[in-house]
Amino acid sequence: MKKGLLALSLALTLPAFSSYAASGAVYGKVHTIALAGKNAQWGAGYDGYVWITLEGVNTAGTCPTSSYSDNLIRFFIPPEDELMVSFALTAKAAGMQLGIDWNDSMKQAGGECLARDVNLK
Repeated sequence: MKKGLLALSLALTLPAFSSYAASGAVYGKVHTIALAGKNAQWGAGYDGYVWITLEGVNTAGTCPTSSYSDNLIRFFIPPEDELMVSFALTAKAAGMQLGIDWNDSMKQAGGECLARDVNLK
């Protein structure tokens, strides 16, 4: 009886500990680059963040899509990472593909994913 209760207890509690963050990379042409100003409609916590969407990228782990962005995923870049923004602007101007590495455990205050790093293709 005790073994049965222990097995049942483990079966009920282990799934709670088995969720892991997903990570990966997405590539595409830059669809949108936007800057959230001090009076951003999304509220506090977005000031100075840049967000980027890539054409056709609407799946990346648990990173949410946005109706503000044609149902694409907005990858946020913190204000201190201006070099990543330079890469995105270069890709947009040159018509090149931009790669964004993401980890869906790294999210902005509103639940959107942060870009970990970017690269040009």
